[in-house]
Amino acid sequence: MPMDRKLRQALLRRGLSETASEADAQQWYAMLSLEEKGRIGVELGQEAYGADDEPLQTRNDDVLELELTTRSIQLRAQTANEQERSIEAVIATDTPVEVWDWRRGERIMEVLLPSGAAIPQQLPLLATHDRWSLDSVLGSARNLRADGGSISAKLFFAKGDEDADKAWNKSRQGHLTDVSVGYRVYESVEIQPEQTATVSGRQFTAGKLALRIATRWTPKEVSLVPIGADQAAKMRQAANHLF
Repeated sequence: MPMDRKLRQALLRRGLSETASEADAQQWYAMLSLEEKGRIGVELGQEAYGADDEPLQTRNDDVLELELTTRSIQLRAQTANEQERSIEAVIATDTPVEVWDWRRGERIMEVLLPSGAAIPQQLPLLATHDRWSLDSVLGSARNLRADGGSISAKLFFAKGDEDADKAWNKSRQGHLTDVSVGYRVYESVEIQPEQTATVSGRQFTAGKLALRIATRWTPKEVSLVPIGADQAAKMRQAANHLF
């Protein structure tokens, strides 16, 4: 299968020859470091926002220990709790989201089943998926719980931290609206394009892209990001929501 056009453009920006054959481009890509592949995934997701197709998410199925899959959601300033410096959020839903499949080097659709999530008590709240610096920790996501077709959490912003203060102010003022959950998929069922299958008692039909149903997965971090994608998952908007 030909390499995705946007992926090839990303490789050209990194030094791939414009005259490289399809085979050479595939080999060049395969030799990249795992971290660089992760950066390309984030880059492709950001470039897709506002294009003709839906925003891309990033994923890396090949590496279970170093790289995480990410998908974006939205927050709403109306639920900010000034005393706690917290915002109530839906961090994941079972809405199909377009993601990047590193095994194939192409886009697929993915569904995260909340029933298959291993939910921790707390997750780090990071700045744009930077998992390599303590300075990127802006706070934590706590009180995680599954609720029907979604997973909710409360985002707490650290006190006495300049970066966390900036993020908190931008969030509660409504300037920063999106967060992105980083997660790992351990078990999944893949449905080929235009095919239908029953997974965990539910029927799913793939469209033009292959559909992956994550049946065992776990969230690992939540990040504040400039641009999100999963419009079905967002911060709770009810003004009288109980904190």
